[in-house]
Amino acid sequence: MTEGLTIAFYNSALDYVRLTSFPAVPAGMFMGLSSTDCGADGSGIQEITEGTYTRVDVASYFGTAAANGILTNDADIPFNASPGANWNGLQPIEHWFIASAVTGGAIIAVGEIRPAIVVGSTTNVSFPTGQVIMQIAQAA
Repeated sequence: MTEGLTIAFYNSALDYVRLTSFPAVPAGMFMGLSSTDCGADGSGIQEITEGTYTRVDVASYFGTAAANGILTNDADIPFNASPGANWNGLQPIEHWFIASAVTGGAIIAVGEIRPAIVVGSTTNVSFPTGQVIMQIAQAA
């Protein structure tokens, strides 16, 4: 599930390079699921709303420092163990995102879930160690 940081994040990094500004460190890091392609800027997110779905605080799941422009989860990321309802009408959920807050917030990173997941009322949703990868492309 290698994907990248949002355009807004890249723009902030470039502003830092030109010595103008850089955003404050986000207050949190929350993973959410989207039924649609999030888009490079996060504007396409259609967040899941059924059952007991809520974003997961994932800051502690990315405890190891980034290396070579790559940040990977170093522990399994579990979503609600008992969804309580079918998520997304039993249609595949194909995208994830990282936001700065449990609701709303700035979208920091987006990615595709491969293969897509279908979540029924008793499905356990978890992303294994090493499967959520955020990457910054390196200059050639």
